[in-house]
Amino acid sequence: MTDPHPHQSGPEGSTIRLRQTDAQWVAVINQPAERPSIVLAADREAVLAKAQPSIEAHSHACQEYL
Repeated sequence: MTDPHPHQSGPEGSTIRLRQTDAQWVAVINQPAERPSIVLAADREAVLAKAQPSIEAHSHACQEYL
């Protein structure tokens, strides 16, 4: 099963793609001017919770730059 909303927008142009594999969920986090990050977890809520610190760190770095 795939996520009904697989592409979610985050702060400063970052995106999160969610996909369910046979055994786990995968989140691919794309942030401007950075390589994509991949997060794995057993369920959708866990993968989003694990991805959140990466997105917040990028958001804080962008704010400090301004």
